[in-house]
Amino acid sequence: MPGLFTSRAAVRPVACEELPLDEAVLRHPGQVRPPRPRGDYVERVVLVCAPPLVAGRPPRVEAVLQGLDAEVGAIVAAAVSLRPELAGRTWLVEPHDADGQLAAKMRFAAQVALVARGQPVSDRAPALAFDDVAVLGPLPDALAWPGACARYAANGSAGPGDAVLVLASRDPRETILHGGVCADGVFQWVR
Repeated sequence: MPGLFTSRAAVRPVACEELPLDEAVLRHPGQVRPPRPRGDYVERVVLVCAPPLVAGRPPRVEAVLQGLDAEVGAIVAAAVSLRPELAGRTWLVEPHDADGQLAAKMRFAAQVALVARGQPVSDRAPALAFDDVAVLGPLPDALAWPGACARYAANGSAGPGDAVLVLASRDPRETILHGGVCADGVFQWVR
């Protein structure tokens, strides 16, 4: 685990599994000491860690993950403070990144940061129709995000009681995240 002598970067590529003591003794003989014959009246588990079977993440994804909590926290703080009229609305989080696992981590970090600020959050995601994606996809960011926001309001996937927090990697070469807020069909970049 990350701590005093181990950094997050050193621990991140390690995959860990928690096992009951009896199973750990069977699966890793000689590495895990078996329980005492009379027991010690404490239920023990063993955390077995090993390098992952699949190669590590790309360097850009690692760089984004290093500062994910701080980046997302800053975006959430900016969104909540710049749009105080959205207090009490249910926040939907819409992450965009080429790496699907990173997008999922971005969504979770944003939901945690919103809840920490006392904002109601939903797991729902605003949706666009296939035709909307086909039309908005090739547009530059300056037109695509406001267009998507207008479509969220028009198709009802982001209603009058909702606010959408958009997290995006706008350039595949950069490691900072950008954030925007969509409410009532109006989009605004906050960072």
